[in-house]
Formats: sequence, structure tokens, C-alpha cells
Amino acid sequence: MNKIVNIHPDITMLKDIKGQLTYGLERFQKMLALIPDMVSIHDFEMNILYSNWRGFAGVPESKRILNTKCYKTYRDYDHICPDCQALSVLKTKKVFHEERELSDGTRVDMRILPILDKHGNVESFVEWVRDLTGFKLQEEILRRQNTLLEGIINAVPDILAIKHPDLSIMRFNSAGYKVLDKTHDEVINKKCYQLIGLNAECEQCATRKSLKTKKMEQMEKYVPNLGIYLDCRSNPVMDKNGNILYIVEQLRDITESKQVEERLKYLSFHDQLTGVYNRTYFENEIKRLNKSREYPITIISMDVEGLKIVNDTLGHKRGDEILKLSTRLLQESLRESDILARTGGDEFVALLPGTDFPAGEKIVSRITAGIEQYNLQTPTEIPLGISIGLSCAENAGRDLATVFKEADDLMYRDKLSKTVTARSRIMRSLMTTLEQRDFITPEHSRRLEELCRTVGEKIGLSEKQLSDLFFLSRVHDLGNVGIPDHILFKRGPLNDEEWKIMRQHPEKGFRIARVNADLAEIADLILKHHERWDGRGYPMGLAGTEIPVECRILAIADAYIVMTSDRPFRMALSNEEAGRELRRCAGTQFDPKLVEVFLKVVDFESRVG
Repeated sequence: MNKIVNIHPDITMLKDIKGQLTYGLERFQKMLALIPDMVSIHDFEMNILYSNWRGFAGVPESKRILNTKCYKTYRDYDHICPDCQALSVLKTKKVFHEERELSDGTRVDMRILPILDKHGNVESFVEWVRDLTGFKLQEEILRRQNTLLEGIINAVPDILAIKHPDLSIMRFNSAGYKVLDKTHDEVINKKCYQLIGLNAECEQCATRKSLKTKKMEQMEKYVPNLGIYLDCRSNPVMDKNGNILYIVEQLRDITESKQVEERLKYLSFHDQLTGVYNRTYFENEIKRLNKSREYPITIISMDVEGLKIVNDTLGHKRGDEILKLSTRLLQESLRESDILARTGGDEFVALLPGTDFPAGEKIVSRITAGIEQYNLQTPTEIPLGISIGLSCAENAGRDLATVFKEADDLMYRDKLSKTVTARSRIMRSLMTTLEQRDFITPEHSRRLEELCRTVGEKIGLSEKQLSDLFFLSRVHDLGNVGIPDHILFKRGPLNDEEWKIMRQHPEKGFRIARVNADLAEIADLILKHHERWDGRGYPMGLAGTEIPVECRILAIADAYIVMTSDRPFRMALSNEEAGRELRRCAGTQFDPKLVEVFLKVVDFESRVG
């Protein structure tokens, strides 16, 4: 009888093990699925045992890739890829790693890792591929941003330095290298004070202060080693916890602006022409000294004599020279502690702190002696004169403004007493200058006076008119002292601009004569001595009998003297030639009746017929 034996082995444990393996494999697959990179496991025959990424490298999601050859799945090859790096891994048992670009343009980081059995043989390998496309894009964006930032930093004309909290430099811009004349290696990791030749930090340091306050700090300082002024601004960069990571320092060269600032400051308190203090500074010093302990304080008020005459006759340039010369003589007579200020056109004030009245008088004596010495040593120059008034505040009981007014009043009193003398000195100097510059010799000058007087007597001028005509013949060209030599002595014709200057001499002579008591009565004749009979003269354009008769006579006699005298630009005319020229110009330049009288006086009638 056949029997059936049924064996029922207990497979509970096997089921449990299989269940655990299945569970473990599922967990392993789930964990790999969470990894954003592609992870695939291959056996040594290139079969794909597992991959967490379908659709990778152009492989459709629907395509089954497990248990297929990788080269068939990924590239649809029938054989191993020629460039397969897994073969080298299988042989060398070493990790392969490189970046490469796939056929679809994807940039990846690829790693192939061998899995060894207990005997050290490769039983499989893991291929790990990370998509770097996004990272590379961000890297390129970051590179461009850094390039842009670098360009901006280097385009800034100020020095920009990024420092560690210990003041060592981690970044510098082109302007910094240029100013310091140093290379990158000479700057990086150096302390800022070391770069300018110092052994220790600056006493005033914006960066050090910023480290303490954790705020932007700013200060200006002069750097002697570089010879420049810098505006230093330091700003801390902190993390979210308020810890300073580094300091950004901006250094601006403000040397030029500081020089302009100093120049403006200087100009605000100094007279631009003479260089001494101005009225603003003087008034500020009066207020300061009023509250000081520097008593006794003496004030000397001074006025340069005759400056208006010099300006009117020789021009403001010569007047400025007189002012600068007077300033120098005053400074030589004062002490270093004294304060000299120009408070007006021709007015100066000296403040003498710690000086009593007798000491002030000694200084006044030095000033007077210095001016007298100058006039003795330069007799050919315009004589200098200064009116002086002195007052003293022995103690703080006297207001210095009152003391100054008292000194000013005394100065004006002194000026009034010297006015006539000062004008006379200047007039003598001007007349001497005129004689030295005139072309006409003393003999010709006397001849001019004689001719004018004779013609005046012939037509019946009064004694007063004859006297005025006599003085006019001597000083009619007084205004020439104010005409530059290059115009007055020019060889050849004058240009339009030079004629414009030359024609100013009647007005200059008028202004000189008007302030001189001896010449004031003929000032009007000096003004009009270049008018013409036809009205085309200057400066007023008078015609005919509108021109004073003295001026009409002088015009004829002066023209005759000029024509019959040698000049730098031509030889003298003969008497006959001069006579013919006078008659030719009668009725245009000269009074025709007076021309005929003049020709008779000089006995030309028979010669020019």
C-alpha cells in the first residue's frame, strides 16, 4: 500500500527573515529615493541593480532600467561605452571622481565607488551623480557679481580697505595701492599704520573708535609721512549676534579742499594786497583783548599820505606798490607780538598788547625814523608819509573801541596838519619825474613859455590870463607821469589801445592840479589843452571858442616846438616846414586867427608866403 508522507517544515523564521529583508530593502529604497542626487548600483557585469532616478540623462521615466545593462539603458549601446570609467574602478578598486557635461548639456559631478566582498574583490559598484547645473549657474552669477563689485570698488577714487578687527587689511582697492605705491603682497595682512611708516597706531583712529562704539566713526587727520590730509570713515560689519566681523574703512584725500579751506580762512582774516590782517580780524581782536589780561594795550592808528594823488596820477598799480612798501616799513618797526591790520584803503592799525604809552611812543618814533630813512635813501621815488595817532588803555577799565576811536581822531588831526606838506612833496616828485621823462629840453621849454606869452600879449590877454598861460605851458603835460614808458617812448605810431591810454593824460593832469593849491586854478586848462578847433579833440570834444584861449595858444606853440625838435621816431622839421604844417591845419586843429598871429610872432610871414 502506497503511503504519502507530507513534510511540513517550519518556515516561520524564514518568513520572518524574508519579511525583514523585504522591509529593510523597502526602507533602503525609500531612503535612496529621498536623495536628490542620482544613485545607482551596478554589478561587475554592468547590470543596473538599483537606481533612484528614472529619466536621468534623457532616459524616459516609463523605461524600465533595473536588471538592464547601463550602457544599453543610458546610451542605447550594444557594448560597453568606450569612455566607461567603471572598468578602471573594477581594475584599480579606487574611487573615480570628475565633473563632466552630459549629452543634454547637464553639468554633473560624477563619482564611482567600488563595493568589495570579504575577499577584497569587486562585486559591484555605486555610481553617484550630482546635478551641478544650478550650482554652476549660481556660481557664475556670484562670479559676475564679484567682478562687478571689484570693478565698483576699484573705480572709487577714495581708498577702500576691509580690515580684520585686529586692524590688519584683508582687502584693498586700486586707489589704495596707487596712493601708497605698494603691491598686493606688501599690503595684505599688514596693519594700516605700518603701511604709512609708523610703529604704533595713530593717536586719533576712526577704526579703533568704531570697534568700541560699533558705529560708523569719522575724523580728519594729517598724515606727515604721506604729506596729505585724510578724511577717515570706518564702519563695522557685524553678524546677527552683534559681533564685529570686519571693518570697512574709507579714506578720502582732502588735501586740496583743506588747502582751499585754509586759503579761505586766511583770506577772511588777511588783507589780500599786503598780507597783513584785515578789519574783520582787527575787530575780533578788539573784542578778544577787551576780555583778556594783556593790559596795558596800546593802539596806533595810521594813514598813508597822498595815496589818492598817486592812484589818480600814476595809477592804482603804483598806489598798490606804495601800500606794500608802507606795510613792509611798518612791519620792520613793530615787534613780532604786535598785530598789524589794514582797516581801509590807506588806513592801518597796530594793536600792541602788554605795551604802555611810553613804549608805544618809542614804536611810533621807530616808524617815523624808518620812513624818513627810506625817503633819504630813495630821493627819486615818490616820498612816503604816514599820519599817526596813538592811544593807550592802561587797564580793563577802558573799552578798546573807545581807545581806538581816540587814536583814530589823533591820526586825522595829524593828517590835517601834514596835508599841504605831503601834497607838496608828492607834487615836487611828480614834477621831477615829468622833467626826467619829457622830450623837450630846458631851452625848448623856455622857448615855449616865451612864445605863449608873446602871442598872449599880442592879442591882449589880461595879466591873470598871461600868468595862467605861463603855468600851463610848464605843466600842461603833467598827466604824462601816469602814462607807461612803453607807450610814451614808443617808436612809431600807437595802436588803438595805446591811444586810448595816451588820451587819458589831460584828465590825469587835471586830477593832479586840482589837489595842488599852486595849480588848482589852471586845472581846467590842463584838462582842455588837447581840444581841437573842429571839435575832434579830447577829452571833451569842445570846438571853436568853447576852448579857452590859453589852450588854443598853447596848442599852436606846443605843436611848433614838437615839430622843430628831434623825437625818437623822426627828425626835426625846419622852421619853414613847421610853418606850412601849422597853416595847413588852421581851421581844423588850430584856431586860424591865432595861427596867423603866431606866424607873425615867429617872423614866418616872409618865409612861408
